[in-house]
Amino acid sequence: MAGVFTIAIFLAASLLFVVQPMVAKGLLPILGGAPAVWNTCMVFFQAALLAGYLYSHAITTRLGLKSQLIVHALVLGAAGLALPMLAPGEGPDAEASPTLWLLKALAVSAGLPFFAIATSGPLLQRWFSNTAHPRAHDPYFLYAASNAGSLLGLLAYPFIIERVLSLPEQAWAWAGAYTLAAILLLAGGLLAVKNSPKPDKPTPEVSERRRDRAEPIEWPRRLRWVFYAFVPSSLMLGVTHHLTTDVASVPLLWVVPLGLYLLTMILAFSEKVRIPMRWLSAGWALLALCLTLMLLLHAREPIALVTGIHLLGLVGGGLLCHQRLADDRPPPARLTEFYLWLAIGGALGGVFNALVAPVLFSVVLEYPLTIALACFARPLWNAGASAAPDPGPETAAQRRRRLTGLALLPLIPALIHLGMTEIASIFVPEESGLTPWLVDGPTALAIALLWRRRTVFAIAITLLLVIAVMPWRTGERVLDLERTFFGVLLTTRETIRVDEGGVIREVPVHIIKHGTTFHGAQMMAPGYDRVPITYYHPEGPLGDTFRAMHNPEEGRRLSRVGGVGLGAGAAAAYAHAGQRWTFIEIDPAMVRVARDPRLFTYLRDSHAPVDIIIGDGRIRLAELPEASFDLLIVDAFSSDSIPMHLITREAIELYLSRVRSRGVVVMHISNRYLDLEPVIGSIAESLGVRALVRADFGPGPGAEDSFHYASTWVALSPEPEGLDELARTIGWFPVEPGGRGSLWTDADSSILPVLRWR
Repeated sequence: MAGVFTIAIFLAASLLFVVQPMVAKGLLPILGGAPAVWNTCMVFFQAALLAGYLYSHAITTRLGLKSQLIVHALVLGAAGLALPMLAPGEGPDAEASPTLWLLKALAVSAGLPFFAIATSGPLLQRWFSNTAHPRAHDPYFLYAASNAGSLLGLLAYPFIIERVLSLPEQAWAWAGAYTLAAILLLAGGLLAVKNSPKPDKPTPEVSERRRDRAEPIEWPRRLRWVFYAFVPSSLMLGVTHHLTTDVASVPLLWVVPLGLYLLTMILAFSEKVRIPMRWLSAGWALLALCLTLMLLLHAREPIALVTGIHLLGLVGGGLLCHQRLADDRPPPARLTEFYLWLAIGGALGGVFNALVAPVLFSVVLEYPLTIALACFARPLWNAGASAAPDPGPETAAQRRRRLTGLALLPLIPALIHLGMTEIASIFVPEESGLTPWLVDGPTALAIALLWRRRTVFAIAITLLLVIAVMPWRTGERVLDLERTFFGVLLTTRETIRVDEGGVIREVPVHIIKHGTTFHGAQMMAPGYDRVPITYYHPEGPLGDTFRAMHNPEEGRRLSRVGGVGLGAGAAAAYAHAGQRWTFIEIDPAMVRVARDPRLFTYLRDSHAPVDIIIGDGRIRLAELPEASFDLLIVDAFSSDSIPMHLITREAIELYLSRVRSRGVVVMHISNRYLDLEPVIGSIAESLGVRALVRADFGPGPGAEDSFHYASTWVALSPEPEGLDELARTIGWFPVEPGGRGSLWTDADSSILPVLRWR
């Protein structure tokens, strides 16, 4: 009997965590590949999980076992009618809220099946606890099986399912597995009815469970459960957002943090693994210190080390909180209520990160704050120590000393950091590389000395983390800061020194960034303000493209130019009178910034009229007539990565259909972590078109102030002759196709074959 329950709960949990990346991947292209898509999906799934746990708690406390089985059979059948789960065909209107649209789309496409399968864990455990089985008194071993199934399903998706099955095939396979899980779940219910003790002859275990049910659970205990579930949930989403912002918003980088989160639950509730709480507390203090220093330093390289520390921090914080939950779990008679409060805490963590924080904070403050909250989750260092003589009531003087220490001690590391930063800015040359050691070394030492004092340590960490995310701490002048569904847009002002024939001139530069990636810049001085810079520099690949395609003296003219992705509008600096330009931009905030002459003037000063269409590049481009452009520039980035749905075979086929027969599609494919050139090569080969690439390594010696950034661009044309002129330009070479797995399609794409493993 236990085997049926174990298999049923294992399969149901696997399905529960396969459906999350599967449905999110189907919706991702509609919303421009933004990292917020996954976090919003997680909010929905956590809310649906909460609803499932609430339903389980309600029917198990108000209905008899047979009635529970009948009701649940109806729920499973109704959910089956909603299968297979397919993404909607159209996205939100330009004026609509992406978050609300996404939540509605999830409710329609996946809500009922997810809800039905989410009830399996608490229901099966509760049903099993009502049997006469020898292990019925402690059914938490089924919870471990559930978490193991969740982890397996989660890891199977990016490594097996995503690489073998297309999205429609995944949806049908999930529907078949759902049917099997429903059969096993109902079979478990029937076994529970058959093997439940008779009411007139209760066993000692049943009598004990009845006593447990009668014992009340106090509200402070429930609130502790919520807090310990909230912190790792929010921490997991914070780490996920941090990774997907700079690498790529893809299932692989969604499931790694979620998988580690599940692993901490498995270890915490395991009967065989027990890590002393003092070790977990000390380990988390060390990890919190490392994370704080990395955020203060804005550390991004080396990527393997930095990513590893963030993920290790998730493990440390998750294990600390989940172990505290496991140590405080109630008897089996109260397990559905226990899971309900855990689900509430998890859902609140998701709501905080995805819905509340973007409204409250103009910067990504939720991740640092959750790190700080995890520090408050540490037990007092002397908790559990041998009893000492009672010192008696606290005197007024002792209370004043304690409160004074609590108020002043946490300020010391923050004051040291701010003071040393100011001293270093005056006396230490920036190029010496000594500033991080002089500033963060004393700061780390000051925090380390406080680690045994839980509350003081937690407050000190909180203050430093708030300092770490403030945009003005870098010394740049902040001109504009806005946070939207698509990310945080920060516009700053710097001053550079330009050598004009031996005369040094200071030139102000406006820069717009998302995450750690520059999305455009402009030198705001006469003689410089009409020159495109950074990735769009005249000596770079985009400059080559315009010279090759627009040379009236040789009879080459551009009439219509399109762009997917606006940035600061730097490409419009190449416009000439008589042309017509059209940009497609998904983020209305980016359009506002590019059109604000106080920030950037590329659009205002363009020699050609510029139209801007709000929406996802592929969706809006598909609405335009074929052969609409002579040149199409695809430069849409979500922080460091072009969204995956904009670089599939279907996407490039669409781009080529929107340029004339000898027109050109030029794509910006720079990426620190993914080698996208083989992807373009394989797609071009499959479409039978010509493709060229230029890897621009930036300025030569002595041109450091030119704002000429390294970048990689590819060019494609429906007809081979369309690239003849560009092929004669120095630096452009044919794109070679990649190996297995490099041909990306809408239904089949994985970053594993093109990940830079260094």
